[in-house]
Amino acid sequence: MTSNHLLFLGLGTALLVAAWFAWTGRWRKWAQDMTVRPYPITLAPGMGLAFFWYGISPLLSEPVSLLGGLVAFTAGLAGFVLALWDPHWFGPRWSRWRDEVRKRAAKLQTFPPPPGDNSEVAARRAHDGQPLLACRWAALLGPDWNRPTPLRLDDAVPGRLLFYPSELVFAAEPPDDMVRGGPTVLSLPATAITEVRRITRGTQPEGHGWPPHLGRRYLSQVLIGTGEQAWLVETARPRRLVADVNAHYLAPRYA
Repeated sequence: MTSNHLLFLGLGTALLVAAWFAWTGRWRKWAQDMTVRPYPITLAPGMGLAFFWYGISPLLSEPVSLLGGLVAFTAGLAGFVLALWDPHWFGPRWSRWRDEVRKRAAKLQTFPPPPGDNSEVAARRAHDGQPLLACRWAALLGPDWNRPTPLRLDDAVPGRLLFYPSELVFAAEPPDDMVRGGPTVLSLPATAITEVRRITRGTQPEGHGWPPHLGRRYLSQVLIGTGEQAWLVETARPRRLVADVNAHYLAPRYA
């Protein structure tokens, strides 16, 4: 086996893993951009299988290698055709709403909503005159959030956390405003925040009546509480978020 075979073996494995994440819904970001063709579920598995088979071909007998090569080539060609065709019936069930979301997005481009319909714009306007201390991406989790389309995650609202001196504000991102039909803006008074802690990935946070499946998500979670209520948010940078809450809301009380 040469270095070229090892290179193609690694590349094929990476493409197949990416395709598996996309097909099972663990990676959905690609589907939320309606301008992107479904390469992760069409081209990636076909080309991944072709590359993977070429990489392991020196380890196989000639008849098996030829037969597998024919199958891999067919899979790669089929993936290329499906990527260009993009039929509405192909793909996992959760991604088949792409056509409906495309139509809705096209209508919004023809008749754009007023700026007030944007959660973040509304939140910033309500706090006009206050300095924005920090802004962090996060998804607010909870049993009260429905799932407007399969493209959105279960019990989650993606958006931004806006740190103001008077309160911590959550504003949903524009695509979520679009599918929910309006803005989602929530806030926690700065003086009421009493705790912030990171929840270990894969565990279930105790108290507050969280549904069990929220402990089985893929990004890290942070709990921000006031004693009477709590926000459970999902973020790619939990340490930074915990540090920001401590620095802007908790630490000044004990300075």
